[in-house]
Amino acid sequence: MNKKLMAAAVAGALAVPAVAFAQSSVTLYGTIDTGIRNESKVRTATGDGSLTAITDGLNTTNRWGMKGSEDLGGGLNANFTLEGQYSSDTGVGPASNGLFQRTSKVGLSSSGGGSFDLGRDYTVNFKEFGIYDPMSYNYTGITPNVRFTAGVRSSNMITAAYTANGFNIRGEYALGEVVGSSSDGSRFGLGADYAVGGLKVGGAYSTTNNTQNTGKQKDATLGASYGLNDWTFKLGWSQTQWDSTWATGGGTLNGGGGNGGWYAASATGQLDKARMISLGVGYNFSSRLAGRIGYYDIKSTGFASADDGKLKNTILDLTYSLSKRTSVYAEIDHMGLTASAVGALTPDVNTGGTGGVNDGASGFGVGIAHKF
Repeated sequence: MNKKLMAAAVAGALAVPAVAFAQSSVTLYGTIDTGIRNESKVRTATGDGSLTAITDGLNTTNRWGMKGSEDLGGGLNANFTLEGQYSSDTGVGPASNGLFQRTSKVGLSSSGGGSFDLGRDYTVNFKEFGIYDPMSYNYTGITPNVRFTAGVRSSNMITAAYTANGFNIRGEYALGEVVGSSSDGSRFGLGADYAVGGLKVGGAYSTTNNTQNTGKQKDATLGASYGLNDWTFKLGWSQTQWDSTWATGGGTLNGGGGNGGWYAASATGQLDKARMISLGVGYNFSSRLAGRIGYYDIKSTGFASADDGKLKNTILDLTYSLSKRTSVYAEIDHMGLTASAVGALTPDVNTGGTGGVNDGASGFGVGIAHKF
């Protein structure tokens, strides 16, 4: 009899953590995307040349991560996300950027639509522009889209959001963590979007102080997407503006992050502002085959004429889904560039090159992507 009671007590004790763990979930996830790409007019030390290479994350940036949620009761959940990046063509990760350089955050969310997070996360400009980016943040090594997203991500960030009835509002504040000043190196952002039927509109504005708090970078974006049957239409406007003292106070003229340096500051001045207009059309030919065309038009205006320039980037892609997780794709793109300063406005291509590409560069790539 005592043995039966003891067995029942042990079984009951073991059942308690089982119930607790049932309220939590952890998901491992990621993508692996590898392709082959040929590109013309890649800058070299002796002139232009073509380049054919195995590409890393041509369509979708390769990533791996884990995310989890715990039900705290009363409609409240604790959440976390840890996400890193790696190169599928070599198997290594960006050693200088940390293990979870893409996302590292923990916070709370409620069934009422509110959320609060701490850590490293995407900026509000990035989240809002993603609504109407023509290529939905695919091919970021080719297109200039992420350069108007206020740095893509921020570390040391406090983020609050609220969602209700198709309306979303997000606010963020990133601490500069400079001794003796709460403003040096800090940033603030606010974004909102609204969806009704097939229409979704959004926008964001943020300011970033340089490390000496003597100048600001200001980023703004506004746009909309509209879905009608198998068609999707997207239109956006974005702008980055710098104070004249931005660079001298510790700021970097990188246009908000992305693929390395963006502008080449001259000896007599630096950029005042750059704006981008983006247009996109997508069409679903079938449940498996989809096509898109995206167009990006950038114009920069500087304190020195050497930094002024224009960039026109067009990209066309087709994606065929082999399954819910695996797809194959093909893309073709063209870059039109006018700038009087070497390096101004020109993106560094993800397949190599010593200084990006020159005017009239074109590319063609194919690849396969898998989600896990």
